[in-house]
Amino acid sequence: MKETALIVDDNNLIRRSVRRILEQEGLQVVEAPGGYEALEALRSTNYNIVLLDVNMPLSLSGPETFERLREDHPELPVLFVTSDKYTLDGILGQPQVGFVEKPFDQEDLVDAVKGLLQ
Repeated sequence: MKETALIVDDNNLIRRSVRRILEQEGLQVVEAPGGYEALEALRSTNYNIVLLDVNMPLSLSGPETFERLREDHPELPVLFVTSDKYTLDGILGQPQVGFVEKPFDQEDLVDAVKGLLQ
């Protein structure tokens, strides 16, 4: 069975770009445009990793989404994909949490995802 990733970003272009990269690596991908949609998706499907933006002004922020998803999925790997690393103080360094800075290099994204999936 293929591993499944949930991409959470309010920018459709970023979601499509990340989807293309991950599908080339053999992952199944589901997209969510915001934190609320991500939490709903997590209720119905088991994911192997979540790729999460930080700044989503029309939804829950990345850190808010992270806190809520950790309540029900404490071991689920989360890769923050953002240009706002400083918002993640207190989150980075936790188990099963990674970070890739936007704009990202395809190789860096793939390496980060593979590292969290091991």
